[in-house]
Amino acid sequence: MRRRFKQTSTLEQRLLEQAERLRQRAQATPPGVEREGLLRRARQAETASHVNDWLRPRNCGRQPSAEQFNMVGYRAFIIGEDGHICDARVIEAASDEAAVKAARRFINRHGTEIWQLDRKVAILDADDAAPSAAATLPPA
Repeated sequence: MRRRFKQTSTLEQRLLEQAERLRQRAQATPPGVEREGLLRRARQAETASHVNDWLRPRNCGRQPSAEQFNMVGYRAFIIGEDGHICDARVIEAASDEAAVKAARRFINRHGTEIWQLDRKVAILDADDAAPSAAATLPPA
């Protein structure tokens, strides 16, 4: 049987509390290897508590739009002179059309393919670099 615990504080708070306890233990420990180890563990716990904040997207005070929550990952595969993939770029877009529009900047004279997981979304030729040109969409 698995024991479960209901946490009353956030992970960040618990890590900061652990860092403070380790620093207090280090102050009571004479200088040496053990003290340095305690201080290192305190710094690690403090750094870990800030990771979630560092990874949180910054919106400069703006609320994220509904579209930002519906972004899908696409890949634009740039085709080289030999007809093989020579580069790949990640595109975050809300729709296939938005992904094709974003992929136009990667088109070279050999073309670009846009994929979403294992689904081919579009093939862009060198002629498709013009904003008015339509992409070749595969049949659904």
